[in-house]
Amino acid sequence: MRCAIYTRVSTDNQVEKDYNSLETQKESLMAYIQAHKYEGWELYDVYEDAGYSAADLNNTLKEKNILNRHGKTFTKSSIKNILTNPVYIGKLKYAGKIYNGLHQPIISELLFNEAQELH
Repeated sequence: MRCAIYTRVSTDNQVEKDYNSLETQKESLMAYIQAHKYEGWELYDVYEDAGYSAADLNNTLKEKNILNRHGKTFTKSSIKNILTNPVYIGKLKYAGKIYNGLHQPIISELLFNEAQELH
C-alpha cells in the first residue's frame, strides 16, 4: 500500500514545541510506515503545511512597516481580534451572540471560516 505523510503546524504553540515540529511529525510517521513495511506499506510522498500563525503575520506586517491606526505595530492579540471579528462578514457580536448586521461584508463567510480553523 502506498502511503503519504501530511504534516502541519498552524499555531504559535505548536511552532514553539519541538514535539510538534514538522520534522518530528515526519520522523514519527515515517517510523510508523516503516513498522508496517512487512504489510506492504510504502512511502509515496511527504506533504508539509507550515500554516500561518498570528506571530508570522505580525512579523510580515512589521517587515512591511504596516502600522495600526494609532501608528503602532500590531500585536498578536490585535491580529487575532481582527481575524475572529464577524463584522468583516456582515455580522455583529453582542452579548455573546452573533447577529446579521445592516452593513455589507468585505470578505466571504468561507474565507472567514478558513481563518477560524488556523487558530
